[in-house]
This record gives sequence, structure tokens and C-alpha cells, in this order.
Amino acid sequence: ERGDTVEFIVNQHDDCGSNYVICVEGIDESSLLTPSAHFKATFSDCGTFTIKCLINYDMKGSITVTIPMPKYKEWERPVIPATNKTVTNSVASATVSRILSKSATSLDVIKEKALLQTMSTVLMSEENLEMKSLSRKDLEATFSNYSPVLFDIISQDLCREDRQAEDLHIVPEETSDEEQERKFLEEQRTSSRSFGAKSLSLKNSPESSKSVGSEVSN
Repeated sequence: ERGDTVEFIVNQHDDCGSNYVICVEGIDESSLLTPSAHFKATFSDCGTFTIKCLINYDMKGSITVTIPMPKYKEWERPVIPATNKTVTNSVASATVSRILSKSATSLDVIKEKALLQTMSTVLMSEENLEMKSLSRKDLEATFSNYSPVLFDIISQDLCREDRQAEDLHIVPEETSDEEQERKFLEEQRTSSRSFGAKSLSLKNSPESSKSVGSEVSN
């Protein structure tokens, strides 16, 4: 994986001399080695690299470098499925240990952590709203935001979907949730209109005019 240092061993070869110059294509590392000697190379980038001997061109190979595996916490240990009945617990434990030793640089893990943080923030906000007691003024202000225009727009969208389904000869099956949603929208639309009419009637009532006139006379 990217960032790993790989150790290569030079095997004995009859057709070559006692010394070998081994290099890795794309990496400025080379060593003068003897048979059975070790050669190390550090891979800082991803990709496929060629390992070759500068003396015997038949001695060559390649290595593919990938991104590191994500680092898991102890309580996030992955479940490793057994491919056959011969897999033992010790093999699974060794695999988990290797995974735990890697650094968390995977883009998927970063995105997952960001998503979990966002979900946590949303849940905390909802909990704060449920625990908060609003005054009557705040409730009226919040309720007034649900104007009939908004519900008309939602109803128009629902009607448009029904017409499209009819054009395609599709008979939609309305679920209980959709039925409850329609009833809720209609109730909120009716309540909003009645609330607006009541507020308007109170403003134009004789009692309100009388009270205003008394204040002026005073």
C-alpha cells in the first residue's frame, strides 16, 4: 500500500555474476547487491512499478501500490466472512490486526464520518426543538408561515403527478402514509385560512374601532 516500505530478496542465478544492481522504475533507489541480499524500496505514490535488474534483464517483475485501508477502532472491527470451513479464528484475528494497523486516509471513511457528524447535528437540533416551549406569539408566527399558498403549491404538484400517471395509464396505489399526508395538508390549509380570516375580522370589528377611538379621545 501507499507509504509502505517493501523488501526484496535477490535470488541466486547461475548465468549472472556475483553482483546485481536492482532498481525500481520511477523511484530513485538502487543498490549493488549480492545473491540472497535484501533490497528495500519505499512507495509514496499509487500505481504499478517495475522492478528490474540492470545486469540480467530476465530478472524483472512489477508491483501494484494501492491506497491504505481505513483504520478501525476496536468497536468498529469488521466482520470477516469465512470463505470455507477451514478458516480459523486465528486467521481472522490476524486479518483484523492488519486492518487496525493501517492509517485512515480513505476518502470513503472521511465522507462517512462527515455524514455521521451531520446526522448527529440534525438529531440534536430536533431534540432541542422538541424540548423548547414556545410562547403563543412564537407559535402563531410559526403557524403563519404555513400559508395557503404553500399548501396550494403542494396540492398542484400532487395533481400533476396524478395526471402524469393517468397519461401513462398507471393507477397509483395510495398508501396510508400518502392518505394521511393529504388529510394533514388539507387540514393545515383550512386552519390557516380560518386563522387569517379570524385575524382580519378582529382588526375590523367595532370593538377594536371603539377601543382605538377611546384611546384617541383620551
